[in-house]
Amino acid sequence: MRASGYTCVDVYLPWNFHELAPGRWSFEGRRDVAAFLDLAHEVGLYVIARPGPYICSEWDGGALPAWLGLDGELGVRQNEPRYLERVIAWFDQVLPLLAERQHPANGPVIMVQLENELDFFDCTDRPGYLTALREAARGHGITVPLIACSGQGDLAGATGDVDGVVPACNFYPDDDSPDIEAEVRRYAALVAERGVPLLVTETNRRHRTLRRLLAGGAKLIAPYLQSSGWNFGYTPSSGNWGRPGNFMSHGYDFGGYVTSTGVERPEYAEAQVLARVVEVWGDRLAVAVPGALDTEVACDFPTSSDPAALGFPEGGRLVAVAHLGTAPGTAVVRGVPVAVAPGSCPLMAVDVPLRPWGMDATLTLASADLVAAADGVLVFSSDVPVTVVLDGTRTEVPVSERQAVGGVALVVLPTAQAARLRSVEPGGTVQVDDAPHRPGESAPSAVHEVRRRRDRAPEEPAGLHALPPALESLGVYRGRGAYRTATDLTDIDELLLTGAADIVDLSVAGRSHPPIAGFGAARRIDVRDVTGSVAIEAVVEIWGHANFDDARLPALRLGALRGLGTLWKVRTTTDVSSLWTVHGHWAGTPAPTRALGGWSSTRVAAPVGYSRTVHSPPRRRCVCAGSSNRCG
Repeated sequence: MRASGYTCVDVYLPWNFHELAPGRWSFEGRRDVAAFLDLAHEVGLYVIARPGPYICSEWDGGALPAWLGLDGELGVRQNEPRYLERVIAWFDQVLPLLAERQHPANGPVIMVQLENELDFFDCTDRPGYLTALREAARGHGITVPLIACSGQGDLAGATGDVDGVVPACNFYPDDDSPDIEAEVRRYAALVAERGVPLLVTETNRRHRTLRRLLAGGAKLIAPYLQSSGWNFGYTPSSGNWGRPGNFMSHGYDFGGYVTSTGVERPEYAEAQVLARVVEVWGDRLAVAVPGALDTEVACDFPTSSDPAALGFPEGGRLVAVAHLGTAPGTAVVRGVPVAVAPGSCPLMAVDVPLRPWGMDATLTLASADLVAAADGVLVFSSDVPVTVVLDGTRTEVPVSERQAVGGVALVVLPTAQAARLRSVEPGGTVQVDDAPHRPGESAPSAVHEVRRRRDRAPEEPAGLHALPPALESLGVYRGRGAYRTATDLTDIDELLLTGAADIVDLSVAGRSHPPIAGFGAARRIDVRDVTGSVAIEAVVEIWGHANFDDARLPALRLGALRGLGTLWKVRTTTDVSSLWTVHGHWAGTPAPTRALGGWSSTRVAAPVGYSRTVHSPPRRRCVCAGSSNRCG
């Protein structure tokens, strides 16, 4: 990451990765938070730490320990005493590690995130909940900014509007959308009313999109995620991506600039070039003001519906020209036609004084990224010819060439070389390394070995139970559990399995049924060819707990437990699809009778109700004789 030019790493700290069982903590080996933070500090990376308590992140249960679901009165992600008691226990373990390593005193931690995308969740007391988390963080000596990210743009829903909790935004737009800049500028204005900059704590990975966010006013840009990898050891979740009940893959690669096996993709060079752009403009980017485009731009290719520009206080601006097409194109900027490569978004300098680099001139227009500047030298990165207007003199500079205008050397490097740019001398000498450029690095960092140890596995529980218990109640939070029973299936045609999750391998009388992965939904099991007293066996695997609160299936609710659920004998069935009365729309009195869902209406999306009284079969009477305590 440091070699790519990025300056900060954003890291989740999963609660249930460190609390292996209630009250049993581990911060060693793979779980050594302090070692990770110290290594980031050593190589020159800042850290945004996200200890939750909830992190989502396609991680088992969103990092909430599975045993929290055993307490029916405990409300996860709520301002509720039982839950907050457990959260404080977690914070008591992890926050001191962060407090000891805060920037600038002793380490790299520049921000701490509380919660994660709370605006997706039905929290009944957001101000109370966030206040409790804030007080816990401040109580442990966290003095860096506390942030809370909104997942769907509801700033108040994410922060509870609590003082001292800075709102941040997660943006996941379509990379080809023409409307990204307009959305970003709106949120930049909203947070500016609160006196804070726009922090984009998660977004797409494509650097063309990152440039558009920068031009729209984002001061922190954190693509999720650039360095790919895996989730090991039953740490993935079961969630709702795509359709209810998807199993999250152990492979965790969303097109990052480094693959899970460490191979650099083309976006890696894009990262290095953008890092040079940020480096060359320096503090001016921090104080630049976003705004609508005040420079006339016309394009013969698809582009933004509302292009953005950053204005510098001392004069001049950067104009983002996004090419959303696939063919070479031309933009006309201030009446000057310039070439723009497909899929790119050059940050074009307009009316920028060059005094900070020791040149008494004004860069009227540059159609490509400025990646380096020294006394008398300007270096640009581009894969198409660059147009430069310097003090009114227009010059076209081909790729990999240089020209001099008014005593200023103009150099154009292709992306691959600009990514490896090392230094620029005042005389115009440009040095390009074979190895990637590491901005601000003085010496390579040593590789540290992290010692690993095997955590003690929980003892395998066993025993007799009246009903199948949840695996979590037996101390099984990841892995498998086995269930065995015997029952009489005489005159039973089917069984009904309810509440089973995640993966159930069921065997009845020695016959295996196809694996069941219904996430708690009821499943009918055909046993018509089985009779008498038989054995029923099941092996249930916990793939992962839900990381997102999805009400469509029982096991996808946040905090839902895992296990076999309940297996019922079905003695009788009744078809209740007919004889429903219809209420709503224009249905009059007496209410019409239809099949369930059979009312036809032109009122699209308007609610309609169906009602029917369903009588269960009469219960068989139990006659007890004498004192034998046997009932039949």
